[in-house]
Formats: sequence, structure tokens, C-alpha cells
Amino acid sequence: MNDSTFSMMDWLPFAVAFFLVFVLLIILRIKGKLMTEGEYDERQLVGRGKAYQYAFFSLIFYNVIYGYLDAVGVKWCLPSVGVMVGVLFGVTVFAVTAICRDAFIGIHDTHKRSLRILIAGALAQTVFFFSDLADGEVVKDGLLTTSFVSLCCAVCFSVIVIVFLIHSRKNRLPEEQE
Repeated sequence: MNDSTFSMMDWLPFAVAFFLVFVLLIILRIKGKLMTEGEYDERQLVGRGKAYQYAFFSLIFYNVIYGYLDAVGVKWCLPSVGVMVGVLFGVTVFAVTAICRDAFIGIHDTHKRSLRILIAGALAQTVFFFSDLADGEVVKDGLLTTSFVSLCCAVCFSVIVIVFLIHSRKNRLPEEQE
């Protein structure tokens, strides 16, 4: 098997992380600490719906371009990496749109908690990427490997944090001027 093919060991950390998050969500749901969809007001639900719509069409647009490039022989990454980049692109579009429409944070959630989670995610993924970069595992046989997904996650979280901070600051300025 050559180095550029998909290996289950490449995805083991993602599978473990997914499993741990899944278990954590179940525990939080049982303890009643997990927010439900009902904690958004009507205006936020409309904003989230529009954000889902933009994310969906952005993902479709990305997949068309990715599929076309693949069809004409432009290979820039492993297929699984291309799919994950598209998903992260859609997530970023959703989050940015929801933030701009004040629909990202529920009515009972705090901005600080959400911001801490996003910053921690960005920092962790950056560390993972640079660790893989130091090991020379990001590019093999001219293709981006699953290690590139960590950089994409870090960029996704960083963009969301930046937009979140700009939007929060913009909303605070009118209140401070009054």
C-alpha cells in the first residue's frame, strides 16, 4: 500500500475525538446542561434558517468545484481531505452568517463560554497541525493528507472567533455611546 492512500490509522484520532464528544453530549443531555433548540427566539430561528441555507448552497458550490477539478485530473488532496474541507467550509459559512444575524448564541448562553470553546478549538488544532508539519506528514506524494484537516479546523475556528469578536464589539459601541 503506498503512502498516499487512505489509512484507518490516519482517522483514529478523529474517531476517538468524535466518540468522546458524543459521550460528553449524552452526559450533558442527561444532566440537563445541554441547551436545546428551543432556547432561541423567533428572530434567531429565522436567522439560523438563513445561515443553514447559505451553508448548504456554499457546500454544494464547493462540491461542484471539487468534483470538476477531480474530473479534469487536478488532484490536490486525498479524497477524504477534500470532503472534510468542504464540510468545514460549510460550517464556517453557517457560523459567520449566524453571528452576523445574532443567531449564533442562544438567549440563555454566554458569549464568553462560546468564545472560550472556539479559541480552545483553534489553538488545539493549530498545535496538532504544527506537530504533523514537524513530522513531515502534511504532504505525501504531492497530495495533502489528513493532517491538513487540522489546519482547516484551526482556520475555521479562527475565522469564527474573529467575526464573533468584531460583531460583539460592533454591538457594544452603540450601547457605550448612549
